[in-house]
Amino acid sequence: MWRLAIAALLLLGVRKLAGLGYERTAGAPGDLFPRSVLRTLEQAVTFPVGERYAVIVLTSVFFGPRLTFLVLLGWGVLAAGYLLAGQIARSAGRRDSAGAAWSRGPDDDEDNGLAAYRGDGVLAHWAGALVDGRLPPLPPVLVGLLVTGVLAALGLGNLPGILVLTPIEAMMLAALGSRHPHDGRLDWLAPALLLAGEGVFLCALGLARQVTPWVVFALMAAVLVRHVDLACRARAGRGIEADVLGLGWEGRMLLAGVAAAAGFVPFAYAVLAGYLWLLFIWEFVTGWLVPANPEPADGDNA
Repeated sequence: MWRLAIAALLLLGVRKLAGLGYERTAGAPGDLFPRSVLRTLEQAVTFPVGERYAVIVLTSVFFGPRLTFLVLLGWGVLAAGYLLAGQIARSAGRRDSAGAAWSRGPDDDEDNGLAAYRGDGVLAHWAGALVDGRLPPLPPVLVGLLVTGVLAALGLGNLPGILVLTPIEAMMLAALGSRHPHDGRLDWLAPALLLAGEGVFLCALGLARQVTPWVVFALMAAVLVRHVDLACRARAGRGIEADVLGLGWEGRMLLAGVAAAAGFVPFAYAVLAGYLWLLFIWEFVTGWLVPANPEPADGDNA
């Protein structure tokens, strides 16, 4: 049951981050149709939050949590595929009056543009500087995700010693695109795919190394919240250059890999989950609850 819950959580996070990226790039809502004209069937297919709550309540009360997560996972895959297919089709066919695939807004600076949705840490930010933003972000992300997915399917528990760092090395290819302006037609997918790669690695490694499933779930929830929080900051004009305090997606993967090579994965997962949740609470209180541009006091105008 915990495995189903972790998979459903990761799917929901990837869908949410992809929707935020699409809205940022397209300047339009992530849904395919306006809510006012959605037919009942179309509403059900996209599986929005209201329908998810209804499914959770009905299935958990009458059939138990296992069926709840099975429905969330199965229906969620169909809904995410439906939405992503429509968004990708729109992205591939959309052009502005100048003939370019997308036009960048006036506030798309380095700290608040789509690249700030990625959750890059210091190491990824430094790697992107090596190619000076010339490498498109999507191809290396896809390569890293493919390698990570294959190794996770084969079993990360079978990788001895330092070989457990192989998926991290593959995902680090994506770091080379961190300084790119992300102005391609499908570059809005890069942050969500980075989250997918990190999530697949952390989940597969934790479950293979006998980490208590609820600890893996807690860590994944903290990671998803961190990614979405950084994207929402950039969306609100509060983006950051590099996720120093949150370690970045590459830093968290590297920490988990080193812990696996050293043999203390359960301890590392528990500490990392606790740290990320405390960091989220602290930054929510000191960041989101404080105005971005506080009004000056009356005495300051004198």
